[in-house]
Amino acid sequence: PGRGIRADCGGRRRAPGGRVKLRFLLNPTTGEPHIRDHEIQEWEVRDVLEQFVENVAARDGSRAALGQTRNGRWLRVIYRQDPESNPLFVITAYEPSNNAIRAARRGLRRKR
Repeated sequence: PGRGIRADCGGRRRAPGGRVKLRFLLNPTTGEPHIRDHEIQEWEVRDVLEQFVENVAARDGSRAALGQTRNGRWLRVIYRQDPESNPLFVITAYEPSNNAIRAARRGLRRKR
């Protein structure tokens, strides 16, 4: 694959230290990342994007990653990859439904 892109991680771009570089959609009223409107912190998004269970194509060229934070919280992160820019652009993140979590767990069990 291209420079700095690993095929086995959904094409995520990593910084030299191995961390995914991120930019966040900002809430125009507060100037804070939109994910905070959903009571989610930047480190939680990073946890999910660095080790997700599911990563699928979503609308308008975006992707949806599903995974757990280091504290065990399940999140779905919607982001976009820009081939011209190094960081991933995080649009939003939220807690998925219980059905989505159960389906992800079933998928993990089948892979073992």
